[in-house]
Amino acid sequence: MEALLGLIALLYGLGLPVGVIYLLVKTGRLGRENTDLARRIHQAEQRLQTMHRDAPAEAQTAPVSEQEPEAAARPPFKEPEVSEPKPTSAAADPWASKQAEPPTRAATTDRSRPAAANGSTSARGRPAAPAEPSAFNRWTGQLGSWLVQNWVYAVAAVSLALAGIFLVQYGIENGLLPPTARVLAALAFGAALIGAGEYLRKRWGDGEDSPVAFLPSVFSGAGIISLFAGVLSARHLYDLIGPTTTFAGLLAVAAGAILLGWLTGPLLSALGIVGAFLTPFLLGGSGDASPFVAYLGIVTLVGLAIDTYRRWHWLSVLSLALGYSLIVPLAFADVDPEWVIGFALVMPFAAIITMTWRLIPQLPGKPVLATLTRNPLYSKWPRRMLLLQAMMAGSTIWLVLTAQAGTAEFWLSTFALVILAGGIAIWGRGSAAMEDLPIFPALGTIALVWLEPMLGHNVYRDFIAPVAEGTEEGLRWAPIMLVALSALLGLVAAWRSLTSAFHPRVWAFAAAVLAPAMLTSLEVAWSPASIIGDFPWALTAIALAGLMVLKLERFARAGDEDKMRLSLVLISALGLISFAMMLLLSPSALTVALAFTVLAAVEIDRRFDLPLLEWFAVIGAILVSARLVIHPGLFWADNAPIGQVSFAFVGSILPLAGAWYLARQRDRIKALVTLESAALSLTAIFAAVLLDRWIEMVTGDRGERHWGTGLNALIWLVAASVQAWRLQLGGRLAKMRMVLGGIYAVLAIGYLARGLSEDNPFLSNSEVIHGWPVLSTLTVAYALPAILMLLVTRFMPHLPRQFGLGLLVAGVGLLIFWVVAEIAHFWRGPVLPDMPMRQPELYTYTVAMLMAGAGLLYQAIARQSDLLRRGAMGVIALTVAKVFLVDISGLDGLMRVFSFLALGLSLAGLAWLNRWASMQGKEIQDKERAE
Repeated sequence: MEALLGLIALLYGLGLPVGVIYLLVKTGRLGRENTDLARRIHQAEQRLQTMHRDAPAEAQTAPVSEQEPEAAARPPFKEPEVSEPKPTSAAADPWASKQAEPPTRAATTDRSRPAAANGSTSARGRPAAPAEPSAFNRWTGQLGSWLVQNWVYAVAAVSLALAGIFLVQYGIENGLLPPTARVLAALAFGAALIGAGEYLRKRWGDGEDSPVAFLPSVFSGAGIISLFAGVLSARHLYDLIGPTTTFAGLLAVAAGAILLGWLTGPLLSALGIVGAFLTPFLLGGSGDASPFVAYLGIVTLVGLAIDTYRRWHWLSVLSLALGYSLIVPLAFADVDPEWVIGFALVMPFAAIITMTWRLIPQLPGKPVLATLTRNPLYSKWPRRMLLLQAMMAGSTIWLVLTAQAGTAEFWLSTFALVILAGGIAIWGRGSAAMEDLPIFPALGTIALVWLEPMLGHNVYRDFIAPVAEGTEEGLRWAPIMLVALSALLGLVAAWRSLTSAFHPRVWAFAAAVLAPAMLTSLEVAWSPASIIGDFPWALTAIALAGLMVLKLERFARAGDEDKMRLSLVLISALGLISFAMMLLLSPSALTVALAFTVLAAVEIDRRFDLPLLEWFAVIGAILVSARLVIHPGLFWADNAPIGQVSFAFVGSILPLAGAWYLARQRDRIKALVTLESAALSLTAIFAAVLLDRWIEMVTGDRGERHWGTGLNALIWLVAASVQAWRLQLGGRLAKMRMVLGGIYAVLAIGYLARGLSEDNPFLSNSEVIHGWPVLSTLTVAYALPAILMLLVTRFMPHLPRQFGLGLLVAGVGLLIFWVVAEIAHFWRGPVLPDMPMRQPELYTYTVAMLMAGAGLLYQAIARQSDLLRRGAMGVIALTVAKVFLVDISGLDGLMRVFSFLALGLSLAGLAWLNRWASMQGKEIQDKERAE
């Protein structure tokens, strides 16, 4: 009974597609006759339209004025000259795009009619040409149209392929035939299908006009799938042949698929490729699935090989997508990671050889990155190089993922990434289009370093094991080996920079950055110094710096005019030396060392004219400032021994000032502004730190008092002023400087708000004023920030006017508060809330206001400013109001008499002075008008 059911299933599997194909062959003649008749009618219509268009002007119903100028001026019955298209050689570049044939006259007329009917016309009256769809939309549209019209062929091909596969599967399940017979039956079935397809193709052809259109491809494609199924079943289901024979058979079937794809068309190729990919998953089996990874690679290369000659670009996309994605289900089948690593490593090299059929590739065109930055249009993108970049990205992803399986897999994947990046760089040295292919595997080596500690995998766990177990720390070589591998890639990049004629600067940048990037990533993610010690890790950085010096010597021999490559590796060497010093030196010594490194860079630039070192000086000055202000910063400066603090600040300020002096000889504007602002601001901050430490030492009060709050506000105001000063440089960093300046200004405003509220000496009994009037902590807390604000408004005219005006108002207001507080300190003593306001203090405020008004009036006369004169008179009016509204009730006796006497005499003198100033200004204006 089971045999009968199997026979029925087999007959159904074979009979359905055969019956469909028989019906299609029988009805093909009728369809062909209908197509021929429709074509003849269309050609007749075109001839009528051509005769009507080329008729004489007298025969036209429309007047000449309504016709196009060219048509009216053209002699009747004269055919326009049409240049014949130049033949193109497909063998010159198998990936070159086909040139579109020029449209015929009738076709142009047909296309123009709908546009004219819709009212879409050009400026000269002709119908506007429709927008050309993109390549992807055009291809999907064609594929959709073909499937709508010919879906039966696709179903027939799938049915035939499944018939061959199920034939083998049915034999397995029911045991009807011995294993050898089952395999031979599958192979014979596949060969019969291919023979039938070739017979139909040779007898009637395989074009759309053929009565057996697409059927040869249907039969041959199903036969290819059956052959793949037979070979795979012989190996993985019955173990009849060994691995060598299996791969030989698969290669033979793949070669046959290439040949048939070349002879027939894209349908067979698509069927063969998709069927070859899906065959292992349809067969099933419980054997080792690892060889299937190599099988996927072979099938992928088959698709690329067909595309190389037939230029069916979608076939390469299909092959790569299936080849790299179908490893996922194989991974769940417990595939050995070594097979995946080998697949990811070998496939890019094999694909390049397949695409070019050369052992030493010579790919024309430009790199992908260079094309994308200059040509954002999709139609101009290099499709072949995009495919190769996608393949490199896929290989990198699989290598990074496989590295997480264990320690051995981690190192195998790392070596594979290094071989992939370095091998492509060396192998493709003669091809400009391959310049950027090593980018993904090089970045993959950095990604491995970050993923290990994030996921807590074996290599990182083994590295930190001594610390976790509490045993003695020993040297662990994993970080040093990773740095060595990156240094090897850096050497390859340096060699390419010296030998490449395409992008030597880009290769020099890679040579200067790869190893330091790995070192930095390990420092941040692994903290190797805490395991292996500071000295071995610093020695690694020094060794890399020595390697950079060797590259420096080679680049110096190259004799570049702009010395860009020389500058890149020199900056890298200086940075590595600075990193080593950071590990070995104390905070203060490190800061000083960084400052001297900046000085050395500026001196090298002065002697050898290396403009790129200007950026190193800029970044170095910023780092020195950050170390002195942020980390370890002011907190360290408040608590460290005063000798170390002085050494750090003085030892940094002097080299920065020297660097600024040397930079003037090269006129490096960015370096000059940065170094100047850094030296001046650090000097001011150092003075503030010393003043704070001195006040704490004298008073013995180390609490957060008003002078400490004022000094913190002063320091952040200095930092904001530095960013405001650097805004003169403009450029792309201007917005970042504005953001940083705004952050620093907000911090300063916060400290000032605290000094005027919580730490205000008028409001808090705990705030004790130290020192003498004017030379007191009030000056430190309020006068110094106010003076800095006024200096910024005076010496930074490039700032927006509204910002400068607001800063001026804030500075003047803070200065007025300081004057009031100093007067109160003079009369009340060190603690202001404990003593009430007395008559002398009240009168002193009046005198101070009169003096302020007189000073403003003097400045108005000296500067001939009417605005200042009005301001001075406003202050005087405010003083008068104070006297009559406040002093008259607060003063008594002789103090009241002398107060009003002094006020009257002062007002009389100021009024005369104001009158004189007004007259002088009027005379000057009259003279200017007369002239």
